[in-house]
Amino acid sequence: MLLEVNLKVRSFLLVDSIWVLVYYTTSTQIHIAAGGEKMNFESNLPIYIQIMNLIKTKIVSGELKRGDKLPSVRELSKELKVNPNTIQRAYQELEREEFVYTQRGMGTFVTENTDTIQNVKKSMATGLIDQFFSEMKNLGFKNDEIKEMVSHWLAKEE
Repeated sequence: MLLEVNLKVRSFLLVDSIWVLVYYTTSTQIHIAAGGEKMNFESNLPIYIQIMNLIKTKIVSGELKRGDKLPSVRELSKELKVNPNTIQRAYQELEREEFVYTQRGMGTFVTENTDTIQNVKKSMATGLIDQFFSEMKNLGFKNDEIKEMVSHWLAKEE
């Protein structure tokens, strides 16, 4: 099923030594698999990278814990309706990045290394913040205006 939806992405931003939660909304097409998995099948980004990003997001958000077993290649390919080779490539790249590890005959598991997970989490957050500021600059906002808007939003939320 293909849906046009608005995604809310949240990130944290440091403003005057206060961490700010930032929501960034985009509109994109989402593929929802039978298991409820949401995939952005964007033509400008290879599907295996999109699957890697989905798995990374689940890990850094805590939905998948350290040491958890990932679905088999066959299971995930069926759920996401993609070729098993695509899932295998995503798993291989995640293993190359030391984000997961494979035990022969047992499956693929989330890394036990907390530092790796935290580094990826910070990297993903930095990417969101960079994208947020880039888009705000494209809209013509200056740093002081962005800071004022974020501060106003924070005050409203308290």
